Amino acid sequence: MAAALHHTSTSWLAYQVFLPFVSIVTALVNLCLLMSIVTAVSHSACLLLLAIVAGCTPVWIPYALEITLRKQAYAHACDGFDGTVVLNAVTSNSAGLSVASFPPAFGGMKRQLFQSSTNVCQFQPIGQPSQIRIDLMNDTYSSPSKYGSFSDNPLSFPDLGLYSNGSWIRSCWAPAVNLKNTTGSAIVETGFTAYTDCSQLQVCARKTAAGPDEVYIAIARILIALESAAGCCVRSRAS
Repeated sequence: MAAALHHTSTSWLAYQVFLPFVSIVTALVNLCLLMSIVTAVSHSACLLLLAIVAGCTPVWIPYALEITLRKQAYAHACDGFDGTVVLNAVTSNSAGLSVASFPPAFGGMKRQLFQSSTNVCQFQPIGQPSQIRIDLMNDTYSSPSKYGSFSDNPLSFPDLGLYSNGSWIRSCWAPAVNLKNTTGSAIVETGFTAYTDCSQLQVCARKTAAGPDEVYIAIARILIALESAAGCCVRSRAS
């Protein structure tokens, strides 16, 4: 349920718009039924207060259930993968650098993203020389062991044997992509954003025989897309 609600911006917006109306109507119906069934309510202030509390439960229970389901889905989104990479994108030029925190299976270090020139981004371990270069002008990437091109529509890295389907960059919404290898196994798959922070995104990753550079390159491109959407997303939620 939580996965469906957060799958697209449209589904989440519909949930936010219609749930309050449904909840209020349900609460009123619930309260009227309680008042009509329990005639003693009208003669007792305590019972009246209890009836009002019980009648209003449909207003807040759906929100509590959705939060619980969302946290449960977040905790298990990467089950079956080798680890979860947590992306934290900056929302303004003064907020520092975007960072990806890798699990022990992928070195257990943090890598930061920065723009070295127009449309060229570097992705490197904090405190170490740059290792991954993403050129958005020519749609190319390079690392110490790999070089090739990528496509954004849909996201794919032919030289790495990674492919996805459909649109993955969403305006004012975290990117959503499932990169699979030639045998159909998911290698890099986006999960959920943090419940209260859409600039933080979990990405599920699986090790390959070719080494971790495949995952590093894919994560770098996803983090660039998250960085582009984070500012708009945070502002829209704040308003």
